Amino acid sequence: MGQPIKVRALKWIVGHDTGLSSEAIWAHMMDAGEPAYGWSYPSDPDDLGRCLRLLELIPEWKPRLPEMATRSPIWKSLIAQWDQLKESMDQEVGIDWSNGREAIKTYNLMKSIICNNEDVAAQGAFGDCGSGQTQMIIKVMMEDRPDGGLRVWSDQVRGLILSGPNKAKVIADIEPAVRTLMSLAPEMNVRIDVTIIRTR
Repeated sequence: MGQPIKVRALKWIVGHDTGLSSEAIWAHMMDAGEPAYGWSYPSDPDDLGRCLRLLELIPEWKPRLPEMATRSPIWKSLIAQWDQLKESMDQEVGIDWSNGREAIKTYNLMKSIICNNEDVAAQGAFGDCGSGQTQMIIKVMMEDRPDGGLRVWSDQVRGLILSGPNKAKVIADIEPAVRTLMSLAPEMNVRIDVTIIRTR
C-alpha cells in the first residue's frame, strides 16, 4: 500500500518539481485556499508537464481535476481538452521529457485552446495569440525570503537577480528587467515560466 495522499502531497510541495499552475492544482485539492500567485493555469509544455507529473504522483486527484474548471475560464477551456493535451505531450516528448526536448505540437495545441478563450481574446492575457509571432519563454526561479519577501533569478538571463520584501513588486519587475538585460524590442512577446524553489 502506498503512502497516504497527504504525505505525498506535502513531500511534493517542498520539492523542486513545482510551478505556479501545478501549485494551483495542489492548493485546490488540499483545500489550501488561493495560492499567493493566484489560480495560474499551464501555458506551455513545461507547465503542463509539472501538472501531469503531480497527477501521476497523486492519481487519486485525477477524477477531481474537472473541479479546476471553476477556478477560471481559461482553466475551464484547458480542462475540457485535458486528455488531448496529455496524449499530445505523451506522444511528443513524454510528460517527463524523456523522449525529446521540444514539444512544439503540444505548445501549439495549448496556444490554440487558450487563444480561443473569449476572456483571453478580450483582455490580451496571452501574448502569443493572434499575431503569429514567436514567443520568447524565459525560465526563472522564485524563492520565498525568510521575511516574507521574494527572490527571483534566472540561469537563462545573466544578471537577473531580483529580491525584495514586496512579492507583488518583485513579480511586476521581472519582465521589465528581462527586457532591459536582454535588450529586447518592445514588440517581442515574452512569457515568464516560473519554477518555485523551496528550501527545507
